[in-house]
Amino acid sequence: MADEAYWDDFADDYVTIQRASEIPLPQTIAAFLKKQRILPTDSLLDLGAGSGRFFGVFSPLVARLIALDISTQMLRYGRQLAEKQQLNNITFIHAPWSSLTKQQQMADVVFANMFGVLRDAQAMGQLSQLAKKNVVLGQFTARQSVLDRQVSQAVTLRPESNSYTDDINWQRKVSLQALGQQFATKTFHFQTTESVAKSLLLADLADRIDPGQTATLQAKLNAMYQKKPTLLDRIDYTYELIFWQVN
Repeated sequence: MADEAYWDDFADDYVTIQRASEIPLPQTIAAFLKKQRILPTDSLLDLGAGSGRFFGVFSPLVARLIALDISTQMLRYGRQLAEKQQLNNITFIHAPWSSLTKQQQMADVVFANMFGVLRDAQAMGQLSQLAKKNVVLGQFTARQSVLDRQVSQAVTLRPESNSYTDDINWQRKVSLQALGQQFATKTFHFQTTESVAKSLLLADLADRIDPGQTATLQAKLNAMYQKKPTLLDRIDYTYELIFWQVN
C-alpha cells in the first residue's frame, strides 16, 4: 500500500490527471446509487476521498459527507474544491483507513473508489461494521487502447498497470462469499478519445516491453506516425461496482 509520502508527492499530478479526464464517473455512479435508493441518505463516508472527485455529486445527496484520506496534500485539494463549490457539509479526516477499524456504524453508506487495499475478508467485515446501511466499492477493471493494440502487433506489451485489473474485485467477491455476505455488481463502460504524440506514447510503452524490443517499438511508431505530430487514440474503460446491504 502506498504511504502518505507517496500520495503527497503524487497529489499535484493526480489532480491534473483527474481534471483532464473525460470520464463522467462521479455523475454515473451517483445516478446509479440514486436508482438503487442508496442515495440520498443522511451520511456517507468516502474512504480515500483524495482531492474530492466525488464531492460535487455526493455532497448534495447527504446531510453529512465524511472525507478520509491518508494524504495531507490530497485533502488540501479537497478542501479547496469544497470551498470553491461552497460544499459546507464535508468533514475532513486526515488518517489511514485502518484507524477506523474499531469504529462501528460511522455512516449510512461507506464508499471507496479505486481503493485496492480493501479486498480481503477482514477488510470486507470491517467495512460492513463501519456502515449502517450500505457499502459501495468501485474499481476500474480494464483499459483497452486502439494504439496499444496496433503496437502489440509488432512487440509484446506487458499489462499496463495494476490499476486496471479485475483481480481486486475478484478477491473482494471471494472474501464476501467467505463471510456469507450477499452482494450485487454493476458494470459500466466508458470511451474516450485523445491525441497522443509519438514521444509520449514511446515513453508510456517503454516500461512495458523487454529492452531488446526497443528498436522494434521505435520502428513501429515511425510507421504509424510517419510525419503526423499526433495520432487519435480511442480508449475503452470498464468499471465495476460491488455493493451490498449490511446484514
